[in-house]
Amino acid sequence: MVRLSVQGAPSGYLVGRGNANIEIHGATIKVHAEFERMNPETHYVLLLSDGTTIGDMVTSHNGKGHIEAVLTLTAGPHAIGLSLVDTSTFTSHTQVMQSDPVTSSVTIAQSTASESTTSQEGAHEVTTTSADKQDEEDVNSALKDKRIPAVVHWTGSGASPSLIDPNFTVSVGKYQSGLLVSISGNATGSRVVLINLTRDASPNFGSGALLVTLDGTPIQQASSFLQVLKAQPTDPARYIILSTSSGWQVLVSIPHFSLHTLAILPVVISAISNFLMVDAPLLALSVLAVSSLFAIVYTRRPRAYL
Repeated sequence: MVRLSVQGAPSGYLVGRGNANIEIHGATIKVHAEFERMNPETHYVLLLSDGTTIGDMVTSHNGKGHIEAVLTLTAGPHAIGLSLVDTSTFTSHTQVMQSDPVTSSVTIAQSTASESTTSQEGAHEVTTTSADKQDEEDVNSALKDKRIPAVVHWTGSGASPSLIDPNFTVSVGKYQSGLLVSISGNATGSRVVLINLTRDASPNFGSGALLVTLDGTPIQQASSFLQVLKAQPTDPARYIILSTSSGWQVLVSIPHFSLHTLAILPVVISAISNFLMVDAPLLALSVLAVSSLFAIVYTRRPRAYL
């Protein structure tokens, strides 16, 4: 991606370097974008050339950031390009980068039945725990001491990240009705990602199923809240869902840090019930397929840059 001249930028404002890769598989496009030497602790959104929001990120104190997203386009011809917009520095949203070339012409193939149902595979029925006063105090304490370095706010109008610890960078990206959360940071020991969902958010944890993966590998629900909040570096990643008066809190423990991608995929109960009727060999193959999708997003690095 190339830098643009930014009019009215404050003294010392930084626009560094960005690399982005788009992979197209049928009707599915996968986006991986990395940025460095950007303006520190700044909120940006990444847009397709038609204005569709792909992802939303907050840079770290040294200006690093990244966005990953998986989304589906309608069949037919498209002019695909990317733009990066600063949403926190200026009085109005200001574009600071764009892809080079600005757009590329592609034709999206009609999606197949297998493509449209893959995200339902491997999910399990949701179990929620009612949060009590002590749970709320423990979460607030973890925010204060930065054991929770980043928070994602998920409402009916979309998702956005906020940064608690500037040694980290966090972003959210689209994935159908779910969400990709990318986080990296310079830290030792385990940390917890907190996702706050309002009652009008897309997932309804009162009746549904959920697939949660970390770097492409499905993770299990914890048996207790403290198993997540006080996880040790040698523990596996786990998650728990707390039910609160305003919605839900999803807390995910991450044992150690580099760059991690967390995928949260809500599934309706009827779909998962139908899925569980398939034969065991097909079930194993299907779980592998959905895990591989996110492993590809996490491990594959850009080959063609925009």
